[in-house]
Amino acid sequence: MTSVDSFQLLITRLDALLATLRDLLQWAVTEGKPVDHDHVLVSRYEESVVELIADVEEARCIANAAHLKLSRHNELTEACRALVSCQRRSHEISKRFFIELVSFPALSNLERLAAEKREPWGSWVQGVKDALGRCQIPLADVDEAIVGCWQEVSGIVEPLRRNASTRKLNKRFGSPKAGPAVSTTKA
Repeated sequence: MTSVDSFQLLITRLDALLATLRDLLQWAVTEGKPVDHDHVLVSRYEESVVELIADVEEARCIANAAHLKLSRHNELTEACRALVSCQRRSHEISKRFFIELVSFPALSNLERLAAEKREPWGSWVQGVKDALGRCQIPLADVDEAIVGCWQEVSGIVEPLRRNASTRKLNKRFGSPKAGPAVSTTKA
């Protein structure tokens, strides 16, 4: 896989995460709630999901910019900077997901709502939990794709670094083709 291909895979994985968040989780939170009923947890989850979607969209834009820089202009340094930004955004996405939506306190609040209000909230809680469960693999896939991008980029950088080091050594000690630098003066 090339570095350009690895960034394309990252974009594809971010698209899959976006689709899961929009089509499953956001729908479960907003459209799956009981008609003519409302609860503060709906607002909390809806706000978190909207922020998650915005963060994933931002990460996708960053990954797309990096992909374009590599594919059109071979700008490795700019692609690496974009990858750092994308990884930071991905970390924030995971943190928000696991702290705000699936942490023990968050899930306890859902369970308490289902126990206290029973129907119609029990079905909503189960739908939200099911959707949350379906988000975990796409989140992990994004992280895996970021690692793949770093592996590909480092595969390009390392030979460049070795070549630069070799040139410095050759200047200092002589080229291997010419043999070692030898002093012609007698001691």
